[in-house]
Amino acid sequence: MARIEEAANVVRIGARRRTLRDTIAVVAIVFVACEGFLGRPGARDASETVVDADTDDAQAPDSMPDTDGDGDTDIDTDTDTDTDTDTDRDEDPDIDTGICPPLAPPSGPVVNVSDAWSLQDAVNGASPGDVIMVAAGTYDIDGTLNIGETDVTIRGATGDPEDVVIDCQDSVAEGVAVRTDGATIADLTIRNCTDHAIHVASPPGAACDDLLIYNVRLLDTSVAQVLKVSTYWDGSMARNGEVACSTIGYTSGVPGDYTNGMSIHASVGWRIHDNVVMNVRGDGGMIGPAILVWSASEDTVIERNVILNCRRGIALGNASSDHPYDVQHSGGVVRNNFIVNTGYAESGIELQLARDFVVAYNTIALLGDGGAPSIDVYGGTTRGRIEYNITTSYIQERGGGSASQVGNVIDAQRSWFTDPDRGDLHLTGSATGAIGRGSRITEVPTDIDDEARGATTDVGADQR
Repeated sequence: MARIEEAANVVRIGARRRTLRDTIAVVAIVFVACEGFLGRPGARDASETVVDADTDDAQAPDSMPDTDGDGDTDIDTDTDTDTDTDTDRDEDPDIDTGICPPLAPPSGPVVNVSDAWSLQDAVNGASPGDVIMVAAGTYDIDGTLNIGETDVTIRGATGDPEDVVIDCQDSVAEGVAVRTDGATIADLTIRNCTDHAIHVASPPGAACDDLLIYNVRLLDTSVAQVLKVSTYWDGSMARNGEVACSTIGYTSGVPGDYTNGMSIHASVGWRIHDNVVMNVRGDGGMIGPAILVWSASEDTVIERNVILNCRRGIALGNASSDHPYDVQHSGGVVRNNFIVNTGYAESGIELQLARDFVVAYNTIALLGDGGAPSIDVYGGTTRGRIEYNITTSYIQERGGGSASQVGNVIDAQRSWFTDPDRGDLHLTGSATGAIGRGSRITEVPTDIDDEARGATTDVGADQR
């Protein structure tokens, strides 16, 4: 079976704005490619006015003839970018909130590259503020792309990460290494690295602040974290990073016994949102969470992500760490995430040596065997709030950890969700135990589709 980066049109942004409904369409394609699930959402209705020109179905490009009678030249099924109030047969409203808009045109000096040698030369020799625009193609690199100057951008020229592929060929340890402030990596794929697709590591006494990773696909590292942010443990902190609108993980399972989707150390004020993290799973004891933020990190916001078939989901803190912190994470909000596991799982959300957190309005469906906790609270310094989450399993407190719990629903059924096998945990009318059972809280004014919540709201990530 072809790998999904060849089969699926994942996270397109260029000609339109992406919404959560688009992400769920991506999820369906990912599962079809990786797991063999069949079927697809209903077609667009015939009266809809189409204003996008994107390729929405990997099996039906815009060049194909019109087969669904809607007047366009594709057979796509996603939410369009218009502003009408139509009623589509797939029941998706116009959720054109601009959660993942295309990046603005480059403002600095532009260096255009179109082959692997010029790409490596341009990145390794970049001046502060350079924008390296990478033409469509596959770039088989034989060494790491090192960003050593401030405000350097590496960006795919088409806006579609499927078009621009940086391939480590299972021989280069790190695809891109970031060593300073202000880097942007966007609109491209990095795959087949032995250690990390991207490694952010400041030199002693410095930091890597204001990093933006946007609309990328980071896939299939061999023996370590797909995305890693680390320091030299000298008190430096990486501040105000953002990982957004990206697909991170493995096209099948993890080839080794040690990895995470992303592992972020010693960070302050990071925002991780609107990503798909998938297939971080395997038999090894060191298979970590899909998203792990730890080592004295502070004030992380993790929202609107879809976590698919990962052994462990989202974690603030890591009690098994050999770094001597009584508190692994301070503050932070984990909200409006879908976490789905149809096989073996250890947990959905972990809070270990974490304090002053808010974990609210997430939907966690652990649908396989094993009896894992949906939320695991561990460690004597662990204190926070867990509110209005929907789960299919219990919330566990152990090892002296505790959290105030308000309004959580822990007995959700498969029938409550639109299509859990494909990662779509939007509520159905059967979710009577969750619909209208919540109360709006300050930290969660909207839902996973970025739609406003009222004074009375539905429990979990989706406001129906």
